[in-house]
Amino acid sequence: MTIRNLESLFSPKSIGVVGPDRIGRRAIEVLLDHLVAGKSRAPVELIGLDVDREGLNAVASVEALARAPDLAVCVAGPDEAPALVAALGAKGTRAIIFLSQGYQAWPAEALTATLRAARPFTMRVLGPGSLGLIAPHVGLNASLAREAPKTGELAVISRSAGFVNATLAWAREHHVGLSAVVSLGQKADIDIGDLLDWFAGDYRTRAVLVHVETISTPQKFMSAARACARSKPVIVMRPGASRDQKGVGVTHSGRLATIDAVYDAAFQRAGLVRVDAVDDLFDAAETISKVKPGASRHLAIFANGRSLATIAADKLESLKGSIARLAPETVDALKSLVRAGTDVAIPLVLADDAPPEVIAQTVTVLAQDPGVDAVL
Repeated sequence: MTIRNLESLFSPKSIGVVGPDRIGRRAIEVLLDHLVAGKSRAPVELIGLDVDREGLNAVASVEALARAPDLAVCVAGPDEAPALVAALGAKGTRAIIFLSQGYQAWPAEALTATLRAARPFTMRVLGPGSLGLIAPHVGLNASLAREAPKTGELAVISRSAGFVNATLAWAREHHVGLSAVVSLGQKADIDIGDLLDWFAGDYRTRAVLVHVETISTPQKFMSAARACARSKPVIVMRPGASRDQKGVGVTHSGRLATIDAVYDAAFQRAGLVRVDAVDDLFDAAETISKVKPGASRHLAIFANGRSLATIAADKLESLKGSIARLAPETVDALKSLVRAGTDVAIPLVLADDAPPEVIAQTVTVLAQDPGVDAVL
C-alpha cells in the first residue's frame, strides 16, 4: 500500500485519542501532555475516555462524533479494535495508531479482523504495540516516549520502544534534531518499506536511521530502500545475528550461509550504510546531522606519503569520482611544497615530515584553484 494516506499520520488536520483505556491512566496523561506540549495546530479530541483535560473536547463514543479525526490515537485493546476501526473509517478517519508502553503482539484473529475492518476505507494502521509517532516539524508528538526531540533532519524508524527511547535520549544529549520518529510495533500494516518510501520524498528529512531485526516483505523493502538511498543516506543497524538459526540446508551453500549474511548482502545491494554497534549508529547519525556535504565534483588529494595518497585516489576511482586538474599557476605555487623528485599532480605527495605550515599552505593553494571543488 506504500505511502497512501500517510499524510494523515505525519501531518493530521485533527487528532482523536480513542478509548476505552487499556494502557493505564498514567500513560494516558503522558500522551496528552505530549500532544498539548507539541503545539500542533491539529485540534485534539477525547473519544470514549473517562478523562478530563482542560481545553480538550470530549465525547462518549465514536458514534457521537460530529466529524471523525484525521488521525486516531487508540489506547484500546485487540478486542475492541475491529469495531473501532470500522466506526472511525466510516466517518472519515484515514490513519490510526495503536499505542502500547512496550511491544505488544495481538492474537492473529484480532489482527486479521482489524486489518479487514480498515481495508474498505484504506485506513493506515501503525502498530499494534507502537510507542507512537513524533513529527517535530508540525508539532506532533503522539507517543509515550520519554523525550521530546527538537526539530531536525534525521528520521528514526524502529520496532523497539527501548531503542526509540535510547535514541531520543542520545539526540537530546548531543543536541541533534529529528524530522520524525516512528515506532512500528507489530507492523500489521505500516512497515519499514512504507516509511522509506515516505521519507524518500520528505524534503524535511536529510537522512534516515533504521533499526531492523526482521523484514517480512523483502521485495517491497528492497525497492523502497533503493529508492530512498538514491536521494539521501540510509543508515541501518540489524542486531540479532547471535539469535539467527544457522543454515541447515543439505547443500554446502546452505550449511555455510547465515541469515545475517543475507541481510548484509541485501543492505549492500540497496545502497544502505550498515553499522554494527549502537555507538557507530549514533556516530553516523551525528556526522550526517552536523556535516553538510558540498557539491563536489573534482577532488584534490594530498598526503605526506605516496601510499596514503594512492589509496585515496584508488578509492575515488572505484566510486567513479573525478580527480581535479590543476591550473598552471597552482602547479607553480606547489613546486616548493611537494616532496623532492615527485610530480606536481593529483594526488600530491608531501614530505613524510611536512610541518603544519606546509600542510596549511598546500590546502590554501589548492582551495584557490577554480578547478578544485574539495580537498582531501
